[in-house]
Amino acid sequence: MGSSADETKSHGFMWYVGLFQASCFSLVYFVAPFYILSCLVIFVMTGVAAVNKVETSFSLYWVLAYVSPMLLSTIVPPIAMPTVLSLLKPMTYYFDSFEMIHERENWYEELVEKQSANYMLACQPHGVLSYVGIMSAVVAPPAVQGKLPTAVADAVLHTPILKHVMGIFGLISASKKSLIKTMTKNKGVQGTVVLYVGGLAELFLSDENEERLYLKNRKGFIKLSLQTGVDIVPIYMFGNTTVLSVM
Repeated sequence: MGSSADETKSHGFMWYVGLFQASCFSLVYFVAPFYILSCLVIFVMTGVAAVNKVETSFSLYWVLAYVSPMLLSTIVPPIAMPTVLSLLKPMTYYFDSFEMIHERENWYEELVEKQSANYMLACQPHGVLSYVGIMSAVVAPPAVQGKLPTAVADAVLHTPILKHVMGIFGLISASKKSLIKTMTKNKGVQGTVVLYVGGLAELFLSDENEERLYLKNRKGFIKLSLQTGVDIVPIYMFGNTTVLSVM
């Protein structure tokens, strides 16, 4: 009886930790653009005040303190941090219905052991923020955890703060040139790419009540597969559109 109660308390605590972690991703995802915009506004206001020799209600030190995270993030490239992903496991308690189903149970093992075959993991739907993708990286076997490069829009790679938070999963450009380079230069885990084929267009189709895919006009990844000889592994992320909605 006591053991069961302790497990319930532990589960409840981990649930709140997972909620906090998931909320941090959502907060950064939505707030980062507004923070960057506010930094630009402050830069302009400070510059105009300096030119016109007008005193402002905030000192230069406060301005630098406010914009320094953006400036630092602009200069420093995103860094993949596979070891950090294990710290995000409390999110599995928050998304307690998360489950991965493989048509081939030994798929990961083959990818790691052979180190000769490359794959394009074609994921859909995109969702507003792919929490299913995040959870897949968190619960993946250590041999591949955080080591599968995820292709994203260049806008993500150049957005301060956001690029570092999402960068822990290992990001590359979703451009054709970048994908070809990754899948032909590397083999096995490092040559396997996670690609959200619907892209930003599918993001804005996200609906909590209906699964919508943007696939009819997305044939480039198939052509790329034929060109590079890389097999496509279709991945459907159930519930990815119900976690968050487009505001």
